[in-house]
Amino acid sequence: MLPDTLRAPAWRPPEPMGHPADIVPIAGATSARPTPTNGGEPVALRVRAVLTLAEMLAAEIPTPAARVAGLLPGEGFGILAGPRKHGKTLLELELGLCVAGGVPFLGRAVTQTPVLIIEEEGAARAMQDRLRGQADALGIPADAPLHIAHRQRFRLDIPADVAAIDELIVTTGAGLVIIGPLAQVASIDENSNSADGMGPIVRTMTDLAARHRALVNLVHHLRKPAGAAQAPKSVDEFFYRVRGADALVAGVDVALGLWREPDATDGTLYVLARDGENVRIPLLFDARSLTFAVNPDPDDPMAADVARFVGILEARPGRWYARAEVEGATGWGRTKVLSVGMYAFGQGRAQQRTMARNAREWRVEDAFLGIVE
Repeated sequence: MLPDTLRAPAWRPPEPMGHPADIVPIAGATSARPTPTNGGEPVALRVRAVLTLAEMLAAEIPTPAARVAGLLPGEGFGILAGPRKHGKTLLELELGLCVAGGVPFLGRAVTQTPVLIIEEEGAARAMQDRLRGQADALGIPADAPLHIAHRQRFRLDIPADVAAIDELIVTTGAGLVIIGPLAQVASIDENSNSADGMGPIVRTMTDLAARHRALVNLVHHLRKPAGAAQAPKSVDEFFYRVRGADALVAGVDVALGLWREPDATDGTLYVLARDGENVRIPLLFDARSLTFAVNPDPDDPMAADVARFVGILEARPGRWYARAEVEGATGWGRTKVLSVGMYAFGQGRAQQRTMARNAREWRVEDAFLGIVE
């Protein structure tokens, strides 16, 4: 039986561990381990609340309403990534306006909440013009609870600045916080996949989300491709291109990726969810209102190849296929089989995603393919 001083019958979000000198011990808590010292002086230890299995199962843990139905959770750490000039800032502002104004985002219902946008890039007049055009198009009133901190030089790697962001979130009551771009809010190697590189930023963002029960989104650029850039064929391929992808994407609850050529009207939103399926959402961009909408009739240049690929698998359900078998059945070469397979398994329609759940390891093993239910 745990002592009363260690019991936590009411759920509470985690708090980040501070410096040992700032930690206050819980009254009455004891530890069998020796007390560490700092220059001969004892250092106090924080004893965290611990739940038994029964208490954990009985705890009333609130389930936050989705911030955007089927797309964004009510709280957690997320990223919005994309190449430069593809419209990340416009999409970020549209998301903020929709959530603050309580209007659907990309046709999906939102849970209205105050929004805080910390934008460390771009000119103030350009942001004003974008917000005016989007607000008019979306029907968002000027008194919507959207709060903007523009180029205030906030840094996620400076504790005093993080404390200031904490205060802003409390003051505004923001349930959605958008910060970025990463290159302007932290002095780190953006290409780093190590815990020493991207890890501290991930921890700072997750701590902010936990402390305020909010969804905190970080805006980030894709790495520059070596050759001519083409739209990624799958969600996994998109986020592989994100700088520091392994360390950054592994820590998020949801990741949004935007791909739209600078002068194009069509684009794609890639969605990577920790607790859901990866999806691609075809988009249309309106250059007059500077807003995005779901494309009801996307042009899919790989639709015919995917249909043929899936048809081969469906012809003999319930077994594995080797790559060579698919090559023989289609007459395609190795590269095309892998390309169409990645597209179909990574981001096909519902039945293709079902196959992907059963055969996800095909991309790391040369012998591949799927089980059809």
